[in-house]
Amino acid sequence: EPSPAKALVVLDALNDLPPALQGQPGVVVRSTRQQLETDISLKLRVANGTHTAIAHTLALLKHLQTDVLSSPQGSLFMKFLDSLVQQQIIP
Repeated sequence: EPSPAKALVVLDALNDLPPALQGQPGVVVRSTRQQLETDISLKLRVANGTHTAIAHTLALLKHLQTDVLSSPQGSLFMKFLDSLVQQQIIP
């Protein structure tokens, strides 16, 4: 089952956390350091990929700062990023 858009990932190698924590929405409990490292690596790849995509797009449009993302024009860029994630990253 997919995790929510934002998740708290916790390492519980010694199984010290209460079992009820695992059932909470947005909480992912990992039992090994390797599982946690895999999550971190994936997060970094997704963050770097989306950052590179938007940075290159902004540069091509001669926007030197990312503050345009907070402007009314920024919604177009955010739609682009959402589309990138939905069509290229999630599959």
